Amino acid sequence: MIISAICLLLVADLWQQNRERFDGLDLLVGDTLCRTVGVALLFLRGGIPDWLSIVLANTLLVLGPWLGLRGLERFVGRRGPHWQNWVLLTVFPLLHAYFTYGVPSLTARNLNVFGALLFIYVQCLVLLLWRVNAAQRVYTSGLGLVFGGLCLWSVFWLGWVSINPITAQSFFRSGPIAALNQISIYMFFFLLAYSLSLMINRRLLTMIQHQEQKFSKAFHSSPYAISLSRLSDGRLIEVNARFEKLIGKPLAEILNQPVEELGFWLNLEDRARLIKALRQQGRVGSLELQFRNSAGEIITGLLSAELITIDDEPCILASINDISDRKQAEIEREALVAEREKALADVKILRGLLPICASCKKIRDDFGNWDQIENYIATHSQADFTHSICPTCMRKLYPEYAEKPDAE
Repeated sequence: MIISAICLLLVADLWQQNRERFDGLDLLVGDTLCRTVGVALLFLRGGIPDWLSIVLANTLLVLGPWLGLRGLERFVGRRGPHWQNWVLLTVFPLLHAYFTYGVPSLTARNLNVFGALLFIYVQCLVLLLWRVNAAQRVYTSGLGLVFGGLCLWSVFWLGWVSINPITAQSFFRSGPIAALNQISIYMFFFLLAYSLSLMINRRLLTMIQHQEQKFSKAFHSSPYAISLSRLSDGRLIEVNARFEKLIGKPLAEILNQPVEELGFWLNLEDRARLIKALRQQGRVGSLELQFRNSAGEIITGLLSAELITIDDEPCILASINDISDRKQAEIEREALVAEREKALADVKILRGLLPICASCKKIRDDFGNWDQIENYIATHSQADFTHSICPTCMRKLYPEYAEKPDAE
């Protein structure tokens, strides 16, 4: 009785701690509760009606494992059919009532109970050792072996009772073998609760390992420079390969070094403002800051950081997106735009009034200088001149080379 209560408290505590993470734990609590209440009713045999201490008590002892089976199926995500168990739970109490009131037989009731339990235990065994995948079997095999032990003990007890019928009217007075059976059942109850605890903890550990692997892959394969440093002294705990490349130093010269001593921050006041913002807000994003690598080159980066806690130590998880090339491209683009705007502005001058000499045809620019018209136009537009001579000027300047007009 005490062992059953302890097991109930243990499983209830597991449910309380992990109910948000795993499905099916509520049914496992229901399993342990049914077993505990069933055992309590059995111990009250003689002080309460037989339908409570015999029929209901043993029905609860069978109902509990079925709830446990359903809970385990949900826990591992392998749900199966249960019509056969519904038939079992319908027939079992009827048979038990018959062998209690119709044809009283302790032997028949034992065969009924352990036969029903064996039917459910086999399903639990198959679920935990065969229906799950290889990754799940790592944490379900221990509990599966306990169910294997329960199956073997149930087979043994069914064989023993079949060969040696129980003549006593009370199971608790049926001899040393029955006492051994009771001790074995309580031992298996305890092993079930203990193995269930181990299974949940192993699954939690597996989840943590998977999360660590995901974080490690994301951390080291990121195209951004990522670093993990302590908030208190700025010492770097972990950096990825991109951070090494960005700072220009090998890993051995970076780890456990205060970030200030690395000379990475172009302006330490920027880091002070970052620390202040992290303390107030917990995270910052896309701050455009400047850094310096080991070669003395200035790097422009977008820094995002978040304050996290590792082993009760506040740490900064930061990522830097190197935008130096983009900034240089923006500067060059702005220069080209400015040059284009200036050229367009100069072209617009040609659309206005131009001061031109009536005699030599020179044009006066904005600074008061007089320039040849072709030079002025070439300077203030994208036009190029190809010099030639018109027929009128040809006849005037070079009459000997001029073409004579056709005679009429």
